[in-house]
Amino acid sequence: MVAAIVYFAAGFFVWRKMREEYEEEEILKLVMILGAAVFAGAAWARTWGAVGAGLVAMGWWCRRKDWNFWEWLDTAGPVGLAAGVFVTLNWVWSAGIAGVWAVGRWYRRWKWYKSGRPGLVGLVAILFLALGETMVANRVDYNLYLGVWAAVAVLVAIYLRSEVKLITKWRKQIEKA
Repeated sequence: MVAAIVYFAAGFFVWRKMREEYEEEEILKLVMILGAAVFAGAAWARTWGAVGAGLVAMGWWCRRKDWNFWEWLDTAGPVGLAAGVFVTLNWVWSAGIAGVWAVGRWYRRWKWYKSGRPGLVGLVAILFLALGETMVANRVDYNLYLGVWAAVAVLVAIYLRSEVKLITKWRKQIEKA
């Protein structure tokens, strides 16, 4: 029952935020597809199955409709993290909600994120999810390894999207010395 209420609330928040830029009926179709994909993924492999299936379904839909995947990730990521807190009652992730909100509010002012491109907020939501899974995982639990790999992948994606060239800066400093 809680999952159904959270699903409809999450769908409403996504629809409300994206309705000005995209066709409302298509948004609702995507929400239904995401709900089915996340449910099937969670049944298959718990948290990471839900995340993976949701990302694949959203990527497929955005590619099919020629929508900006990163913009949708910025919307669906925080909503998905909040939904995960209520459905699984994993309160470790609840700290991530405040962190994701802060990133969404101020990331365009950061000097190191020069590009200002969308996607950072959704990636940070996945990063908080990965860190939360890593913190509560047992030493032999698969969530520990998947959480670490997901965190590394997200950090690499953030670096690539930021358009900061740290290696080039380091090479120039070494050559000067």
